[in-house]
Amino acid sequence: MSSPPAEAKRLIESIPIEKARDIRDRSILEVMYATGIRRAELVSLTIYDVEMQTGTLRIEHGKGNETRLVPLTQSSQTALKLYLEQARTAFASQPGQIRLFVSSRSGGPLDVDDIRRIVRKWTKNANIKKNVTPHTMRHSCATHLLKGRADIRQIQKLLGHRRLSSTEIYTHVELGDLAEVISRCHPREKSGR
Repeated sequence: MSSPPAEAKRLIESIPIEKARDIRDRSILEVMYATGIRRAELVSLTIYDVEMQTGTLRIEHGKGNETRLVPLTQSSQTALKLYLEQARTAFASQPGQIRLFVSSRSGGPLDVDDIRRIVRKWTKNANIKKNVTPHTMRHSCATHLLKGRADIRQIQKLLGHRRLSSTEIYTHVELGDLAEVISRCHPREKSGR
């Protein structure tokens, strides 16, 4: 199940960018929504996986041990830049810590349960009644891209799916969308019958 785009925006924008922990949390949600990254992939990211000059993120050892390069949205780049410049150094107290997202308590890397708690915390803060999880963010990314007319194969590559059938699970074709496609694309509609 996905959240509507306005709800995803409200969730992310409800996070203030005043405290270091909040800056981190906002960048986490921005990256999740922008890339559809799995939470295990998110906590495995290192500072070397972010390439600000090209606006890309390298996701190594994803499901199936695959590596993929994905583009970042402008808002996720802005959030990551702020996090790296102003917040991460406040947490990364362990010498040589290269994980991108670190705990405000231990200075060590966040784990998948931390990501789930962060999403739940900010969902509640944004007064969103439905159960939003890290997987909901992934699902929303895919669904919103599809509704924006992204090709399903492009979404497949972004999400790191080997099989197209895995990506199709994230897609829900609504009757109104289908009618619009028929009207726009079907040869009998184009020719006026």
